Parts: sequence; structure tokens; C-alpha cells
Amino acid sequence: MALSCVGYRFVCPVCCKGRRPRLDAAMSLLASADTLDVSILEVHLLRDLIAGATAWRARAAAVMSQAVTEANRQGIEDLLVTGDLCEINLGAS
Repeated sequence: MALSCVGYRFVCPVCCKGRRPRLDAAMSLLASADTLDVSILEVHLLRDLIAGATAWRARAAAVMSQAVTEANRQGIEDLLVTGDLCEINLGAS
């Protein structure tokens, strides 16, 4: 199956290595890494990324439950920027 880099802004067009992992894939990787008897720095970093992504999803769900008003428009824009900066694909899992 060929990988497609179409639609990804931060991706090497040759190898697609810049593609962000899906949240469920990252959580599965973390669960597998937690079974190891050694401490790996990348596991701690992955745990932090997942925590940030799940916190963002919770904030996004709270914002989506409210009506869009001029008062919360800046909060919505900030949330969108934060989600775009996240290193994990926050799409539906």
C-alpha cells in the first residue's frame, strides 16, 4: 500500500516521515512500551504528547458544546492554533 502525503503540510514529499501519528496509534505504542522493563526517554516524551493531545480534545469538546459568540471567538481561535501545533494527529480515532 503506497503512502500518500497529500493533505499534510509538514511532510517530506519523498518518504512521508513527517506525518503525524494518529492518537490511537500513539496510545497503542505507549501501552506496548509500558510493558518493557527499561526506562526509555522517548516513552516519557510520548506520554507527555498523548497527555497534551487528550487535554486538547477535552477542551475542544467543551468549546464545541457552546454556541459561538464574539466573547468566546478568541478562545476558539487559540484552541485551533494549539491543535495545529500538536505533534499527534488529532483526527477522529
